Amino acid sequence: MGTSIFWENNRRRYKGKGRKDDVGNWFTIDTIGEDTFMISEYRHWEETHAYLLNGSERSLLIDTGLGIENIYEEVSWLSGGFPLPVEQVRKSVAERCDLPEGFSADAYEIFQGRPARVLKDDETIDIGGRSVNVLHTPGHSPGHMCFFEKERGWLFAGDLVYKGTLFAYYPSTDPQAYRTSLERVSALPVTRVFPGHHDPDLRPEFLEEVKNAFLTLHAEGKLHHGGGMHQYDGFAVWI
Repeated sequence: MGTSIFWENNRRRYKGKGRKDDVGNWFTIDTIGEDTFMISEYRHWEETHAYLLNGSERSLLIDTGLGIENIYEEVSWLSGGFPLPVEQVRKSVAERCDLPEGFSADAYEIFQGRPARVLKDDETIDIGGRSVNVLHTPGHSPGHMCFFEKERGWLFAGDLVYKGTLFAYYPSTDPQAYRTSLERVSALPVTRVFPGHHDPDLRPEFLEEVKNAFLTLHAEGKLHHGGGMHQYDGFAVWI
């Protein structure tokens, strides 16, 4: 029995056994308007979201997910065959996933790709009728980036803000740079925030709330590695 694909409340669902190796039901796809899709991996413990933006000439994929199922097959179907530049890659750990049948964690390898080029802060990605501004927002990681579509006020926030625990305690993190990045994005005329994890329904005001939490921790002398776990309404900060 093959997989049947249908739409329910703007969400792409799968029925049946799956397409290849029984992992064809790994992704959940939500529509955001007519030209943007959220591709989610809800069976991963961090509920990862990638975003596909279709322009009139090209498509832009923000994040590439875990690599458990072939996301390129999904975006090829959703983009109508446009050339697809991959602009941001996330590394994840297979052992912490609710793995689908047919997937071997022992055989899984983190993809070590070579970028065709490195994005620069404040550069613009033009995909035809849509332009996305690149924002270097270090803190969670040295090379972390957010993507802002100014005409719509859409901020694709990646790992910078989401509902859940914000990690700033790893050796590669920088809590003070995190604060500066939050100050930068919270000053933008944002109408919608699209996070890289968990609940995708974020109010623009959430940016200000997270920024204020970091400012308070900074004022209290706690915004440094070893500063502890701090719980707030809808999120936590671990430094």
